[in-house]
Amino acid sequence: MRTRLILISLIWTTCCIAETPSENFIQQGGKLIEPTIVFATLLKSGNLPGISKDQHGEFSTAFEPPDAKPTYPMTVKVTLTIKNEERRFYTVRKEEEGELWLITDSWTTSSNGQRHDLLLPSEESQIEANMNPKNPCTEVSVP
Repeated sequence: MRTRLILISLIWTTCCIAETPSENFIQQGGKLIEPTIVFATLLKSGNLPGISKDQHGEFSTAFEPPDAKPTYPMTVKVTLTIKNEERRFYTVRKEEEGELWLITDSWTTSSNGQRHDLLLPSEESQIEANMNPKNPCTEVSVP
């Protein structure tokens, strides 16, 4: 049985998005690419509060819930792992086609399971990331 979950990972030390799409992802028309690039643009430009563009790590994106169909509103969960720090989680949402992908929630979870909310990127930086996404190199491998 194939999983319906697709993860797109970015290791921003090398600046490349490495994508391995599942059959379900291909049928969905690659709807995870847009929010992934918007998030990567915010990350690489230093516009995620509390994260410097000099830090290293990786992130993955997945539909929320994982078996969601590509219909609006669309929600994507981002998991960000930075070396020697707690994982950070983000909800990226697009209400309707033609609207912007916006980070609507961000948090960490402590070892005892307690949630700690994080600051969101400014509205201006999120608009800029949607209007002028930066994707310096993309590598795609299809099974």
